[in-house]
Amino acid sequence: MLELEVGPHVVDFVIDRVCGGVSLGHGVGIGTSRDGVLVGGCVYYTWNHKNVFMHSAADDPRWLNRSYLNYLFDYAFNTCKVERITGLVDEDNVHAQQFNERIGFNLETRMKNACPSGDILIYVMYKDSC
Repeated sequence: MLELEVGPHVVDFVIDRVCGGVSLGHGVGIGTSRDGVLVGGCVYYTWNHKNVFMHSAADDPRWLNRSYLNYLFDYAFNTCKVERITGLVDEDNVHAQQFNERIGFNLETRMKNACPSGDILIYVMYKDSC
């Protein structure tokens, strides 16, 4: 059974697994654990009243269920009260691209040569299309 976890340890978990340990500054981490072990999480950062950035990472493909996904979007759209969530994905991370698209994010644009592996793809989820 998955359990919800919130805290800076979730931020550390995600940072260690995305884009070579990118610095996200201050963020809010929400994750899931199984048998007391953190298996996946999301970090929200750079909130500006209209948008919040989100990164996610997991060690277990079963880290996410519908209840947790609803909680993640509820946090962003109803607690943070933003109109959009922005996700950044390395262009060579096909798994992350497919994951984002499967949960409803749309590719908005790309930043050329913005990370060590090449381009960064910018994904967006708008509140009214969530």
